[in-house]
Amino acid sequence: STCLDTPNWKDKDGYGCAHYEGVYEAGCSGTEKWAGNMGLAIDHCCFCGGGSHTLPNTTSSSSICTEDTEGWFDQHGYDCVWYEVMDGPGCPKYGDQIAQESSTVKGTAYDHCCYCKNAVVASNVSPAAVAPSSSET
Repeated sequence: STCLDTPNWKDKDGYGCAHYEGVYEAGCSGTEKWAGNMGLAIDHCCFCGGGSHTLPNTTSSSSICTEDTEGWFDQHGYDCVWYEVMDGPGCPKYGDQIAQESSTVKGTAYDHCCYCKNAVVASNVSPAAVAPSSSET
C-alpha cells in the first residue's frame, strides 16, 4: 500500500523526511537522538519505517483531475493526488510547494495540479443563498 510521510514533520534541527532519505540507510537506525517535539523519524517517515498507510477520508477516489502534469512531484515526493487528499480545493495550505530539485518538471503544485489551479471556491456566494429557509412552518 502507499505510504505517506507525516506532513510538515521536522526533527529538532528542522530537518524533514526528505533529509533522512538522502542521508541515512532505510530504517534510519540511530536517529533517535535527533527527535524533537514532533517525535521520531522512525514514526513519521516512510523511509524510516514510519508514516501512514491509511489515507484520510476523502470524497474522491483516485485523482479527480485529468489535466495534472505527468511526472511532477514536490520536494517531498508527493504528486497531485496527495494534494487532493491532504489540502482543500485550490490548495491553500500546500499549493506553493516546489518540485524536487532532481525533477525535470519545475514549478509548484499551483502550476501542475489542476485541483490546485482550477479549484472553484464559492467564496462569493452568500450563506443566505444556500441556507434552507427557516420561515417555513
